[in-house]
Amino acid sequence: MTQTTEKVSMAASKVSVSINDSDWDDISGQAQSVEVPAQVRKSGEAYTFDGDTALVTGGKREPVEVTVKIIYNEESDEAFEIARAEFEADDGDAFYVKWSPLGGSGGNYEYSTGAGELVSFEYPAADASSGDPVLVSFTVKSAKITQASIST
Repeated sequence: MTQTTEKVSMAASKVSVSINDSDWDDISGQAQSVEVPAQVRKSGEAYTFDGDTALVTGGKREPVEVTVKIIYNEESDEAFEIARAEFEADDGDAFYVKWSPLGGSGGNYEYSTGAGELVSFEYPAADASSGDPVLVSFTVKSAKITQASIST
């Protein structure tokens, strides 16, 4: 197989959040990264007296936790306040995150947590020796990540 010439830079990704899966807030201007661990499938094994290897079975997929790092600011309609308000509401409502590595144009792929739970939220810290923007994060736990093609 020949080397691919297609490549993707995550520098132009689009990131959005929602509390109802229909009204989406584009937080790309505040989002710094989306961290997605590998989703793991349950597995099991058993050994018999005959043979040298295990009998291996596959099970269901475990939930996945997607962490979004954002630039802290105090604008009421931006990422920090949207996530903070939902986290502190403690009402068990679903929280959704979706991101598109190529920027969210028609035909691009988009990845979504589906109805997840906002399981952690990071408040701003302070460091007098740093000139960096303050970064905070929130984490959404979801049953799965779904890939879809954005309609044109």
